Amino acid sequence: MKLVDIYSVVSKELILVDAKIKEAIPRKDDAFRDACMQILNGSSKRIRAALVLLCSKMLKYRRDASLKLATAIELFHTATLVHDDIIDSSAMRRGRKTINRKYGLNSAILVADYLYLNGALHLNGVFDGNLHLNDQLTKIMISTAQKMFSGELDQLMNNSVYISRKEYFRIISQKTASFFSACCSMPALLSNANSLQGSALFMYGRNLGIAFQITDDVLDIIGDEKKFGKKRGSDIKQGFLTLPLVHFYEKASCAEKKTLLDVLTRKRQNLKEIVKLLARYRSIEYAQDRAKSYSKKAKKSIGIFPDSAAKNSLIRLCDFVVARDH
Repeated sequence: MKLVDIYSVVSKELILVDAKIKEAIPRKDDAFRDACMQILNGSSKRIRAALVLLCSKMLKYRRDASLKLATAIELFHTATLVHDDIIDSSAMRRGRKTINRKYGLNSAILVADYLYLNGALHLNGVFDGNLHLNDQLTKIMISTAQKMFSGELDQLMNNSVYISRKEYFRIISQKTASFFSACCSMPALLSNANSLQGSALFMYGRNLGIAFQITDDVLDIIGDEKKFGKKRGSDIKQGFLTLPLVHFYEKASCAEKKTLLDVLTRKRQNLKEIVKLLARYRSIEYAQDRAKSYSKKAKKSIGIFPDSAAKNSLIRLCDFVVARDH
């Protein structure tokens, strides 16, 4: 299953969004533009922009505003990636050196801030002259950003030996699923969809976002680095307990927990040892099953909409998210 096939119904629009994103960066050939393009030129799944476009198309919403909204969303998302790389001290992103690794921490902070502000400007211009709708969009995005930052902060503050499953899902609902929900619900707001349709798209985005994050967490442990585009084990090195580890702690004996803790606290963690420990309770498989469960919930959420090419793509995207290897 390839994204290019899933996106076929909005492929032309995604090309235009890519062009608009690059137009948003200063055209002058200098170090700042180079730093911005370092991440923008990397391979990207463009899932959030695609969600905006697919949901808009399913609602038969007008194209120009959808393109502007998708561009704003992708600029916001790219800014969050730069921040993530700073927090995680990551060296690779999208198969390329991160901005913080190639240009330094200060440059990365400024690029992230620039992308956030640029996204806000684009968001405020989705509807030329309609201040009410632009204000509604801005409020949704600010509220979503607050949830995302809160989730990231909670994760940073809770890098202890153990967090509960409930706490794990609360954190990923804020830091990842809230953005997916916004991408899907904004088109419903702008197209004057009824409350039932708006709720359905919100829940689709939320469930898909949770499935996406769980799969990301699994790939951080067992993924192919060449395909994944970054080093494995970054969450573990930062002390973040993801779902496979949370599940292991729920099932393991005191001695097994101590063994895992010993591995986690080494200066050079051995992922193979961690995977062996997780295999005792099929913790990786458990996480994968949970991701599939949320993917199914996402599909069910949009069952109220009539069949269409866009709806079919949204359904297929659910399958891709949990089956992907990068």
